[in-house]
Amino acid sequence: MDTVRKEKLICEQTIKGDFDELKRAGFQTVTRLEEKADMGMCLLTKHKKENYGNIARAWDLLSPGGTLLCAGSNDIGVKSFEKNVRKEIPVSGNMHKNHCRVFWMKKEEVNPALCPEEWSSFNRPGKYIKDADYFTRPGIFCWEKVDKGSAFLAENLPRKVKGKVADFGSGWGYLSHHILEKYPELNELDLYEDELLALDVSRQNLEQLKLTERAKFHWYDLAGDPPRPDHYNWIISNPPFHRSARTDVSLGIKFIENAARSLKRSGSLLLVANRQLPYEKALGEYFKKTERLAESPEYKILLATVPIKR
Repeated sequence: MDTVRKEKLICEQTIKGDFDELKRAGFQTVTRLEEKADMGMCLLTKHKKENYGNIARAWDLLSPGGTLLCAGSNDIGVKSFEKNVRKEIPVSGNMHKNHCRVFWMKKEEVNPALCPEEWSSFNRPGKYIKDADYFTRPGIFCWEKVDKGSAFLAENLPRKVKGKVADFGSGWGYLSHHILEKYPELNELDLYEDELLALDVSRQNLEQLKLTERAKFHWYDLAGDPPRPDHYNWIISNPPFHRSARTDVSLGIKFIENAARSLKRSGSLLLVANRQLPYEKALGEYFKKTERLAESPEYKILLATVPIKR
């Protein structure tokens, strides 16, 4: 894409690694679009409520007479999603190719169709988890339930954790909440999360629990470089192992590598993982000692100590 066309395109992206990649490619990139546009494009995800929310906000930002184009792959059910959108907004056209589908709507200057208010509500944090007083929002990881691995780790945290502590891949703050509550002597906990929407919700959750004074929030891509080399006494993590729908243990291995580089020589990494994930080999490469602290039919909690400095 030439420079002139790039200057006309503004990209909204809240995942840090993708945000940085777009910036390096020369695109105008923001974490939230605010200005009106003559044309909008929505890349659909597997989360229907997230898509409805994105369409509602894009439609609101669309200038009268403008066109909104939506695109998604067949394996996320884009065809049925288009049918649902048609019930609320007239679809002007569509096309499909290479297992993907696009459809578009025109915002008529006279009597433009309006998105349902419920769609707009999906853009805001809400208490979507049954019997739990946490804010989440559609699209972020485990927004409708507490992750079982994180819950297992929260139940089995060590008796004592002290010094400088970080939560790698903090999500919407569930594990950080339990760390701060279990260890009141901790003066500070650093939360690292690459999805800005999740990080913002984690701040909201810790605010309602009056725990933000002891928390620092970092929008950071842990698949890149370590955030603070040789800094932490403890790193606690439930590392991700999916890229889209695919299992990808390289993400968890990168978390392990960056944890080893971010810890002091006497530091410890505590992580939870599905039992079948082969993290022990990576832990053996980056730490001198590894032990299994707890396990269930689904999960294992691993403690790695004395990072190997390379």
